[in-house]
Amino acid sequence: MESPRHSCLKLELPNPTEPDEIEPIFIKATWYDTHFDLSITNDPDSWVCKASEEEVRERAAQWDQPEADYIELAERYLGFQQPGSVYKFTDAENRTKLEWRWKCQPSPNPQQTNSGILNFLMDANIRLSEEVVRKTKSFERLKVETENAWHRVNVSAMRRQSLCLQSMQSSLVS
Repeated sequence: MESPRHSCLKLELPNPTEPDEIEPIFIKATWYDTHFDLSITNDPDSWVCKASEEEVRERAAQWDQPEADYIELAERYLGFQQPGSVYKFTDAENRTKLEWRWKCQPSPNPQQTNSGILNFLMDANIRLSEEVVRKTKSFERLKVETENAWHRVNVSAMRRQSLCLQSMQSSLVS
């Protein structure tokens, strides 16, 4: 069984009613080898999109791509905001369209959709915080080990210099 991958993207889009203002949209995605699911929120509203295997197959064929390449491309653009790319989220026929023409349905349970996105973000934040703590401890440990090694090297070098000086002094005295 395929193991799903997850991503969450914060898109910053112009507000449709006030174009000078930026409105964040969060897209949580679950990626499979042959299909994907999206949960989308702008806070008061939320939508879902279930891209079935058949729909992905059709889209990939329209773009003359293998399904795996289409999924990879979708994951790249809906997992991370790509510089220079234009993202658009519009109402159409009682549905909302995410560019690439994926039709999103209003979430049947907006609170659950928003909660799922927030839980994903909180879990990711916790994992990142734990990783920062682990890497900081590892860095500190390496720093101490390096300082101790340099100290040992310096002590050793000082002993060699001292022996060399003693040898030179003995030669001069003799």
